[in-house]
Amino acid sequence: MALAQTNLRIAFYIGSLEQGGSERHVVRLLEALPRAGFSVDLVLNIKSGPFLEQVQRLGIEPTEIRLEATTLGRFRFVIQLAQYLRDGQFDILQSYNDISMFYAGLATILAQKPVLICGQRHTMEYGSWSKSKLITWTYRYLARYIIVNSRATSKMIVDRCQVPAGKIKVAYNGVETRSPRSPEKTFQKRLELGLPPRIITIGMVARLTPLKQVNVFIQVAEKLKDFPVQFVVVGDGEILGDLQGQVEAGGFSDRFRFVGFQASPIGWMETFDIGVICSSTEGLPAVVMEYMAAGVPIVSFDLGGISEVVIQNETGFIVPAGDHDAMAETLRVLVLNMELRQHLGSNGQAFVGKNCSLAQEAALYANIYRDCWRSS
Repeated sequence: MALAQTNLRIAFYIGSLEQGGSERHVVRLLEALPRAGFSVDLVLNIKSGPFLEQVQRLGIEPTEIRLEATTLGRFRFVIQLAQYLRDGQFDILQSYNDISMFYAGLATILAQKPVLICGQRHTMEYGSWSKSKLITWTYRYLARYIIVNSRATSKMIVDRCQVPAGKIKVAYNGVETRSPRSPEKTFQKRLELGLPPRIITIGMVARLTPLKQVNVFIQVAEKLKDFPVQFVVVGDGEILGDLQGQVEAGGFSDRFRFVGFQASPIGWMETFDIGVICSSTEGLPAVVMEYMAAGVPIVSFDLGGISEVVIQNETGFIVPAGDHDAMAETLRVLVLNMELRQHLGSNGQAFVGKNCSLAQEAALYANIYRDCWRSS
């Protein structure tokens, strides 16, 4: 999908470049939009994270502006961000996910130039009453548009914040499309990565935080110990040691591997026969599309907008949130049915190829930015 040329200057603002779907999404846009003639830059609160080097290879040196959790620190952040926006003569500031969007909006008012666009990529609760009110106020009065990655998130904002539906734009996560999956390719990829090549592999790609509930994945895996199955977790985080201890206590460390953070996890996904999502809350995580692009059938708790793309018995299975037994039983069905796994995986690849390519995501964002500029 071709992107028409433009001269808009876009500043992206996100807390850091730690591992996560929103961070990968920002990197994708930083890479794609300059090819359409956009000028892009990046502001971080903390100039760190595993994607930092990738951004720098694009020729972008992020600007660090600290946001300290004090009244003076917040005031200083707004002043410094406004100065950065004025100096850079930006047309649009794209900000993401949390209370920092409010401070970004104040900076655009002070700078008197950029238009604020908010990116909301999850359906999490915002905690305190005051924080929720400030975010609602940002959506209503400071943001020109709110870009979400699922219809479920759009509905949440309309219902909770009383924002007009026309102010919200839905843009699904884009993924790189892959060639059709085959047993031979899976066998070879497992050999390359040091996995037993002939054992059914159930995998999970996630940050190792309580939110992602990798501990639940381990509990479900314990219910499948009598099956010839191996388990892989791709990701890193502060609870890695606790999770490794849980696996050891369960007595199946020999069939469970933690492989750490991978900047491009698709290679590991291509070793999976089944991909799992068992978070406590989600919007529509990028990993859903990534599993599908790799031809991996999905078993997920019913969260956020996941059921918009994981279509029951077509591209995967949705089970009630928190129902460990239902997830374990669904995994058993898939472990025992190779034809069903292949059917779901093939359907998933076709779905993302049609609806969720990188080119489609970049074109959607480019069109939103142009529309925003024309209406400003």
